[in-house]
Amino acid sequence: MEKKSRTAQIGSALFYIILAIAVAGTLIWRLTNTQTGPAQIAGFSGFVVLTESMEPEIPTGSLVISRQTDPYKIAVGDNITFFVGENTTVTHKVIEIIDDGGLAFRTRGVNNIQADYNPVRPGDIVGRVVFHSLFVGNAIAFFKAKPWMLAVLAAISAAVVLLLRFAFSPKLKKVMDDALEGRR
Repeated sequence: MEKKSRTAQIGSALFYIILAIAVAGTLIWRLTNTQTGPAQIAGFSGFVVLTESMEPEIPTGSLVISRQTDPYKIAVGDNITFFVGENTTVTHKVIEIIDDGGLAFRTRGVNNIQADYNPVRPGDIVGRVVFHSLFVGNAIAFFKAKPWMLAVLAAISAAVVLLLRFAFSPKLKKVMDDALEGRR
């Protein structure tokens, strides 16, 4: 079997880098689109925190990933994301589990003095928070404001991968070893 040419290897690497960035960007864009309510991919939904109600635990601007969860597995102290309107979601901490003929959860933002007025019913729960990151949330906000920067990121990533491939290629290592041998 014939080895791939250097150009084919570079083209293949570039293609996969650009594809990976495009897929990641699309998934993040889709997960955080709150115009029509939460999008779910494999049971996970993503949101960017817009208020200070969960600070300092989850800062404003953070990306929050919630996973669909059986309501009976939610415990006091869990952070959950739930609907408070048709397309509006909130992420707050469970402070009490109510079982008065039907399961419900009393919630409160950690930065709020009072508990939320209405208990959360299982049908309103989007999921339990499994991940949150201010850095990723800020990156999402940046790329949403400047989507063309994804192309710049793809080009920089491709350049770095190519530089690393050349730096660690066996031919380059042999040339460097020969050059060092000549100096001794």
